[in-house]
Amino acid sequence: FDRALVHAVLTNRALRKTTVQNISKLVQEGGYSGVNIDFENVPATDRDSYTAFVGELAAELRPKGLQVTLSVPAKTWDDKTNAWSGAFDYRALGELADAIMIMTYDEHWSGGAAGPVASLGWVEQVIKYAVKEIPAEKIRLGLAAYGYDWPAGGYGGRAVTSTEATALARRYGASIKWDAASQSPYFTYWPGSYAREVWFENASSLAGKLDLAARYELGGVALWRLGFEDPKFWDVLGSKFEIR
Repeated sequence: FDRALVHAVLTNRALRKTTVQNISKLVQEGGYSGVNIDFENVPATDRDSYTAFVGELAAELRPKGLQVTLSVPAKTWDDKTNAWSGAFDYRALGELADAIMIMTYDEHWSGGAAGPVASLGWVEQVIKYAVKEIPAEKIRLGLAAYGYDWPAGGYGGRAVTSTEATALARRYGASIKWDAASQSPYFTYWPGSYAREVWFENASSLAGKLDLAARYELGGVALWRLGFEDPKFWDVLGSKFEIR
């Protein structure tokens, strides 16, 4: 998330080469099958440099039988000036990487107003754009196993895991409701004189996204992150896909 650091790595060719070599060394010494690059908060002006870095990394690792996978921000169109997603050229990256995990979450985030972390409609919009730019078999649909706890009607939420969210509802006797429009669970609780509002992901909301992955014939799904999830998620996943 360090914008200055990632800018320095991507735009300095010598440093970029050293970074590629260091990653290659680490992957081989560790006996790993590849690497996942999750650079976030990349300056939009570094778009070409990021693509070049991925290309150089793939050229280094692929001949060794190693994979290069990427985690990229979700977007519904290619706004090259967007401060968060503008640096990511889906089409070019789709040609270079072995797999791309699209982070289809934080539609609403801690710094904004309360709302679904990943509404089903928004996730489908992201997928519809992505499959036009990236081969569907290379796409891994990123799923959230968390949510946010906001001051009701305000800004500045805090992250909670899916298991923490349900525990919070039990603690305060709050009824977990279902928002049909977004296909997301949420609830309001009162820890004191002011209400707080929680939106999160659970097995039911994730089920709809798994159906999208199947409908668009994506290469798979990814979860952020293990240990955060509603335990029932694995039952839902097993009922819809073969888990390898």
